[in-house]
Amino acid sequence: MTMLLLSAYASCIAQNVADCETDLQAVAARRAHFLDRYINGHDTTDMDSIVVYNEKLQTRLLECTQTQESLDKPFKSLEEYNVGLTRSPDGLLSIYSWDDETGGTMRYAISVFQFSDGHRVFSQKPIWLETEDPDESVSFFYDVLDEVVSGGKKYYVVKGVAVGSSAVSVHTVKIFSVEDGVLNSDARLIKTQTGIRNELSYEIDFSASPNRDNPINREEAWLQYDAKSHTICIPLIQENGRLTRKKIRYRFTGTYFEKI
Repeated sequence: MTMLLLSAYASCIAQNVADCETDLQAVAARRAHFLDRYINGHDTTDMDSIVVYNEKLQTRLLECTQTQESLDKPFKSLEEYNVGLTRSPDGLLSIYSWDDETGGTMRYAISVFQFSDGHRVFSQKPIWLETEDPDESVSFFYDVLDEVVSGGKKYYVVKGVAVGSSAVSVHTVKIFSVEDGVLNSDARLIKTQTGIRNELSYEIDFSASPNRDNPINREEAWLQYDAKSHTICIPLIQENGRLTRKKIRYRFTGTYFEKI
């Protein structure tokens, strides 16, 4: 009897995950439909529908990413609808991010963080980015770079990119940890001259006068990470905002990321 109940329960959960996949694809497809209509016709009512389906997609994804099954079998089919998925090496942190398509040269990202403490699975929005004034909020497209252990505790190294325009972008490497079922977005593991920090970030503006004649390729402005040596590499930017080819590196020493 017990085996039959467990089998029925497992079948039910699997069906729920399958139902979620179907629902998410349907919402993403409707969003894509209105986006195509807007691009080809620029109807403002279609833009309103894009906003609605962005919210529906995030809400449904938050509902569907709170089970072990959804963590083990992520919704990779959403990549067909330009929903990016990035995961930690241990598979215990997944981040879904997508462009809400409501901006011009400025891009707005929507994200869902799914994580596990090894026993339970949770999901949430990036609440650490929320501000009282929506006009001052910044949204990032995320990529999980690495996981490291310090003092017996696991930390996740995550890259974020915010696109302000075709010329302006903000780059960050941020540390996360999972503690008692809570995603700690202020985990501190980067040792600097001013103390132990949670993140390193910088802004680059190619439209600013110091960079207008800058021969450096834009890709050289991007944050880089070497997972083999656990090294963060960011460009040196002069006080006036001019990008240089010099690099600043922080390597994980077993306790902190420290400048080398």
